[in-house]
Amino acid sequence: MGIDKPEVRFVINLALTDSIEAYFQEAGRGGRDEKKAYAVLLINENDRINLINRVEKSFPEKEQIKKVYFAICNQLRIAIGAGENATYPFNINDIKAQQNHNALEIYNSVKFLEQAGYFELSEAFFTPSRLKIEMNSSELYEFQVRNKKYDPYIKLLLRSYGGLFDDFSKIKEFDLATRSKKTISVIRKTLRELHKLEVIIYEEQNDLPLLTFLQPRVDLKHLRLRNEIYDTRKEDALIKMKAVINYAFSNDTCRSQLLLAYFGDSNADCGVCDVCLSKKRDKNLNSKQFKEIQNDIITLLKNTSLEPRELTTKLASKHEEKNIRSMVQWLLNENIIQLNELNKINIA
Repeated sequence: MGIDKPEVRFVINLALTDSIEAYFQEAGRGGRDEKKAYAVLLINENDRINLINRVEKSFPEKEQIKKVYFAICNQLRIAIGAGENATYPFNINDIKAQQNHNALEIYNSVKFLEQAGYFELSEAFFTPSRLKIEMNSSELYEFQVRNKKYDPYIKLLLRSYGGLFDDFSKIKEFDLATRSKKTISVIRKTLRELHKLEVIIYEEQNDLPLLTFLQPRVDLKHLRLRNEIYDTRKEDALIKMKAVINYAFSNDTCRSQLLLAYFGDSNADCGVCDVCLSKKRDKNLNSKQFKEIQNDIITLLKNTSLEPRELTTKLASKHEEKNIRSMVQWLLNENIIQLNELNKINIA
């Protein structure tokens, strides 16, 4: 989440994070101005299943990792004892064709092999193309006047991206092609030409990542994954996953208590999370009564302001006074209603 504004009132998560730390960081984006904010987690049983599957695929079985290593070496035709410091384009689809596993499992296997010191994988396929204008504005204008065929493309760049004279900007050739109604190949060809003419610096995204062998190919029986690389990390990931599931699906413990307990702290119930509010409601009212009183209070206050005693009197024939007072307090706490300067209650 790249949001860093103080006045965020709601943070809504539509899926489970991999850890409590990640959720805490995301939820903490709300209310940095110290005013009330809400963190909402919208999930169902499928989210639990998806999280478990995601974590499992992040840790392929060790035999699967060995199979990926074997397939890569065979695909690149590297003999045992050879290949050290050699670099090759890496197409995950070529390995996928040899393996009965999906691309994510193969990728995660390669990452473990990288951590174990067998490979180094460039992340070029995650790096978009970058571009910077080499000329100053006067030189660029003169170039456009002299080279009419490049003028529309330069104007397109200037309209699409800011700061091109100052630093590199990430660009998307697809977007440029769509805006100009040209093909992507035409856009790339033109940008390459402008690069050769030293009008721009165009760093094109590589089609494939590069895989460098950091040591000679080893026989599978000698391939090792140290505990701290695999077993310890997997155990830690499973502990974090279970903590997230416990936090999200527990219905009898205060959410704040669960968070604090995870970080080794404790405190009284927060009183405002869904679990605490449910406990408060259940002490005096069933769900139907709770909704009826809430609706009656809001309906009364839609077009007028009332003193607390007036509000209680008007509803006393339908509801018990203690339940009305409890509901008023709850609505005030939730900022659904407010007490104005005349000590009257109105809709917030």
